[in-house]
This record gives sequence, structure tokens and C-alpha cells, in this order.
Amino acid sequence: MSNAEIKSIAAMLASFQAAWQDRDIERWGSFFTPDADFITWRGAWWTSREENIAGHMSFPRAIRDQMPNYVLTVEKIELLAPAVALVHACWRWPAFVEDEAAPEDRQGILTTVIVNLDGQWRIRAVQNTRIPL
Repeated sequence: MSNAEIKSIAAMLASFQAAWQDRDIERWGSFFTPDADFITWRGAWWTSREENIAGHMSFPRAIRDQMPNYVLTVEKIELLAPAVALVHACWRWPAFVEDEAAPEDRQGILTTVIVNLDGQWRIRAVQNTRIPL
């Protein structure tokens, strides 16, 4: 994989994170292919960009308000084929509060398949795994 490809994928993922932190789920969803699979840390399996967007937009406002705290760190980018990359990224969500429970620091790993479509890297599949602290 060339340095240019790695930089391009990393830049896309930085924009992906920025959209999430801005709470702009529509823009965040634009980084997925139309047929993208997304498996949540709870085991829900969404099988399209639209289903993924709708699922994330259904989060309660209290969770959406915390989205700027989410941090994604790319750990590994590996080219599997000329237009297919495997990316592992760790996420942290400090002081996360759900259902009025006490705040807790959360973390996990995204295993992501990214494809190059017409010169643009897009997410085709994600497995989100939460790591208990």
C-alpha cells in the first residue's frame, strides 16, 4: 500500500470522526457504501447505509449530546486487494452516560472493511466490539 493510499484512508477516517463529533449523522453516513453492513457493540446488524443512519439517529438526545467526546484512533491499515483495505481502529468515549446511569469510560475496537469506489474510500463493513474496562 502506498503512503498516498494510507494518507487518503486516514483522512477519510478523520472526516468520519469529525462528522460524528459534530453530531451530523447524515454526513457521517455518507462515508458508508449504500450496501454497508454495520454490527453494533450490542449485536444489532444493519445492512444498508440508510438502516445504519436511521439506527444511529434513533439514539436518545442525551447520547447524541455526548458525541463530541468520542475519539477514534487508527491502529492499522492493511491493503487486502487493490481497492480493498482492512482497518482496525480503537475508540474511546470518556464519561459516557446511558439511561441516567453513572458516567463511565468506554472503549472498543472497530474492524472495518474499506473499499475504493471511483477514487473515494468508503466503509463497506464495520464490526464494533466494546472492550470492558
